[in-house]
Amino acid sequence: MSQPKPTPRTASGLNIDPRLPPLVFGLWLFGVLVLVLGISRVAPVAPGESRRLVDWAYLGFLFRHVNPYLFTAMGIASSIGLSVLGAAWCVPPTIAPASPPTLDAQIHRESSAVFLKTSVC
Repeated sequence: MSQPKPTPRTASGLNIDPRLPPLVFGLWLFGVLVLVLGISRVAPVAPGESRRLVDWAYLGFLFRHVNPYLFTAMGIASSIGLSVLGAAWCVPPTIAPASPPTLDAQIHRESSAVFLKTSVC
């Protein structure tokens, strides 16, 4: 017995596979965990202390000493990038306006019509 296909949800005319949002969230969560755990693994350990899974004091130290303009630049870059990506993703190709024929296309049509009239087939 075959499984029924999941029905896509529409958002502003865009068909979204129902499996996509959990997948994107899972990838985001995995990335955050890798970042936090990776930073914690390189944290210096004082002699006699055991290494903790997440060193919150070291993470706080790093975030206190990062220039705030870095977060501003990262926010602006990600908002512009996601905006362009979203605008390109949500435009269905059938709505794009057809461009008017150019002079080259008109000359090509006329020359091919002349060729078809004079060909010996």
